[in-house]
Amino acid sequence: MEGCNQRTTIIRKFILDNVSVHPTDIVKVVAQKFAISRQAAARHLKKLTDQGDIETEGNTSGRIYRPSKGRITQYIYLVNDLPRAEVVWEKDILPLLQSLPDHIIELWEYCFTEVFTNGVAHSKGKSLNVRIIQQKLQTTINILDDGIGIFQNIKEKSQLDTDEYAALELTNGTISIIPGKNVKANILLSAQMTDHFTIISKRVVLAHQYGIDWDWTLDRSNDEISGTLICMIINNDTVRTCKQTIKDCMAEGKNDFAKTCIPVKLVDYSAETLFSRAQARRVLARVDKFKIAILDFYGVQEIGPAFADQIFRVFSSNHPDIQLFYTNANKQVEDIIQEAREYSAGTA
Repeated sequence: MEGCNQRTTIIRKFILDNVSVHPTDIVKVVAQKFAISRQAAARHLKKLTDQGDIETEGNTSGRIYRPSKGRITQYIYLVNDLPRAEVVWEKDILPLLQSLPDHIIELWEYCFTEVFTNGVAHSKGKSLNVRIIQQKLQTTINILDDGIGIFQNIKEKSQLDTDEYAALELTNGTISIIPGKNVKANILLSAQMTDHFTIISKRVVLAHQYGIDWDWTLDRSNDEISGTLICMIINNDTVRTCKQTIKDCMAEGKNDFAKTCIPVKLVDYSAETLFSRAQARRVLARVDKFKIAILDFYGVQEIGPAFADQIFRVFSSNHPDIQLFYTNANKQVEDIIQEAREYSAGTA
């Protein structure tokens, strides 16, 4: 019986994972995947539909299946009331998540309280809108403020030219909006605890996905969002824990990050060519706070010799204690990097 129940769980999880990409032929896909009859596959689908985990549209012959939108709960908090994250968590959020395993509740407590506290203290807005979406496979918490926007805030504090440069500053995690508290490092640690973490402000979208080591992607939205929207998703079956995540992210015995990965494309977002030493110095801003730095050249088509020399000869020579790596470089970029490194070795 236990084996039968386990197989049922596996089949139904497969349906939930794949119904979005197979909205009309999910029965056929399941039958083929698990070598069962279409009638048996249909019974599993019906059970999920009866439970409210899957929604349907249309008649029998042309029926479309999709994951349920889930249970949605929403709260609005006024910033002037100075709502404390711990109180909001205990009173409003935790009761909704009681069915989740303890280690996942701990993840949510850390992520929610950090992001909520940051919104109250630094958004310069009037209200925070919190939306909790509970689905079979995952839980989503969105926190939207009506302030000036996180990238605008960083841009003003760091005297940067664009929101894209502000996003780059955020990904390095070392600077703080206020003295004495590393807000950005806490936000980045929250991102590592979730399966999907997205920050949207104005039209800039900065996103992180768990499992892609310290990788951030930058995009632009067609719709403009006033203030800041932070969307956090954690799978309901994750085995990740707060303790292990913090241990992986923090330097041993220290309260700072040991490693950073910098998406070089964030500097190149406006399609400017990466040729200058000034651009290289912007990429390397505050890298000296880390032990290991990885430069991610995904999406970068071309760099110049001066840009590479500033990073891989000048910076490396001046900071021999920092391990500097690169990834996702095309052949042109890699050739220029290797030339800079060979020149550095030859003149050492």
